[in-house]
Amino acid sequence: LPLISPLTNLLVVPLAGISIGLGMLVVIVSLVSSKAAMIYGISLSYLIKLLMLITGIVRNAGIGGVTVPRPPGLAAAGICLLLASIGIKRRSLRWKAVIVSIALVLSGTARNLFFARGFLAALSSEKSFSYIIALEPRETVVFDGKNDMDTDAVRSFLYSRGIGKVRDLYIIHPPYEFRKNTLGFIREFGVKRVFWPGTAGNENNWRRFTDLSSGIEIIPVMKGDSMDYGGSRVDILEPCKKYLDIRDNYIQARVTGKERILVYAGGGIPDEKYGYVIVDGAYEPDWPGLEEKRPGTLIFSGEDTPPFKAENIGSKGRIFYF
Repeated sequence: LPLISPLTNLLVVPLAGISIGLGMLVVIVSLVSSKAAMIYGISLSYLIKLLMLITGIVRNAGIGGVTVPRPPGLAAAGICLLLASIGIKRRSLRWKAVIVSIALVLSGTARNLFFARGFLAALSSEKSFSYIIALEPRETVVFDGKNDMDTDAVRSFLYSRGIGKVRDLYIIHPPYEFRKNTLGFIREFGVKRVFWPGTAGNENNWRRFTDLSSGIEIIPVMKGDSMDYGGSRVDILEPCKKYLDIRDNYIQARVTGKERILVYAGGGIPDEKYGYVIVDGAYEPDWPGLEEKRPGTLIFSGEDTPPFKAENIGSKGRIFYF
């Protein structure tokens, strides 16, 4: 939703119209007199510079617009009916339409807040993998892979699902690069806590990231740590210690809710059954152990091909409801 555009359009639209007219005039006059065309052309250039100045000020002001999550289907239908009721002439019929529209908005909002289905979404881009888990009651956490987040894909998906807040972010692998996109995502979605495996691949980039993350808890996790989300929880299974070899330092987690999910980046396989298993860039993955422990779906995004059938994340990703 644009905030300042209606105001700036009062200036930009008339100036744009004048500049188009001047541009056409320059072309016509140039057929008669090049000097006259030059005078009009200079005027046009100054007008274009003024347009660029205005748009530049608006762009750098930081108040260009607000992204709003997509409303539930019933709520959207109620809003459309409410707008349509303005044109109804019969007062009694108009009030009935207003009442129905309000009921649709309230029921759609209530359904979205209290009866929404949980899901696991695996999103991929050219070099980035992210895993969005919508827990109950209405808590959303994100597990992010090795590289800086593809925020365009993740934010578009979240907003399309009506999600504008993310509770926690888990960085699965030791960060090697400055995670600029991840930092922007944290700010936009109001992330309160960032969990990471406790070893940075590049200390300078990680220190720069933490310096810019004021107001956010950045917590190194260890085996045994547990995060509670009402009816769901995340238990950290790895790392057991701060390994000297950063290839072996990663987050392995068990997400327990309506479904039990294993986030696996290497190491031993817990002696439990899982409905979903996420394999993200695991170092020498234990494929036989994973096949045995997952009666449900294995979601795979690494480089090593598993010896059994898996849901390989394609260019767009996948979503699983539970």
